[in-house]
Amino acid sequence: MSENGTAQHWDGAVVASALGLAALGVLMNYSTTAALAIGETLPPLALRHLAGVAAALVCAALAARAPLRVWDRVSLWLWGGTILLLAATALFGVEANGARRWLLIPGVPFAIQAAEPAKLTTALAVAALLSRATPKNLTSLALLQRVALLVAPPVALLLLQPDFGSAVMLCAVVGFVLFAAGLPLRVLALPVVAVVLGGALYIAVRPYAAARVRGFVDPWQSAHAEGFQLVQSFVAFGRGGSFGVGLGNGIQKLSYLPEAHT
Repeated sequence: MSENGTAQHWDGAVVASALGLAALGVLMNYSTTAALAIGETLPPLALRHLAGVAAALVCAALAARAPLRVWDRVSLWLWGGTILLLAATALFGVEANGARRWLLIPGVPFAIQAAEPAKLTTALAVAALLSRATPKNLTSLALLQRVALLVAPPVALLLLQPDFGSAVMLCAVVGFVLFAAGLPLRVLALPVVAVVLGGALYIAVRPYAAARVRGFVDPWQSAHAEGFQLVQSFVAFGRGGSFGVGLGNGIQKLSYLPEAHT
């Protein structure tokens, strides 16, 4: 980055890692969905995934060219926009499998999962806040309180869906931002403990979350319920070994896993 905040240097390792992961995702999505669309050159689900990756690459290139001062100015507006999307999802979202996580907007040809931009915009808003803090202020309780005011609304709205996983991921992303900003570990321990205690309390009072945890700790006890997906992953690894059975040849995706392409 130059002094005026324009992007003039690409970090080759970061770009290569992102492109490599995206390419692997496209390949795995094709492998998973090809058997569901025999006779088609490119399965519809794989084509949709590829279109999403292409759009994301364009957005990433444009975002990288935007000066940092632009992101600093719009960070709170973007954060507020995702809060509105999360609230709209809680009120008007599409309910599936006992959760309300997708929002259909008239005129938009696809459903929106507001949890995804919420992770980005919350991290961006927190980064903008930290960029104005002096090294001395980084250890102040007032700064952590302001960070909490940015994190609490999206987390609360995600838990209403309920989407415990996205809420935890959002907190983890913000934690990495705080760490990268130079927050001392003794100060960082305070929000970490708060998140862990809050997560434990949520699991204790929400039966579905407790069942998920039990399914993760001992999936074989609920192999046909909460532990089903994890057990199937063990079976897939057992069949494939270290090098797999070949691209597209795995059978766990064929009626064994619901929504295998996700």
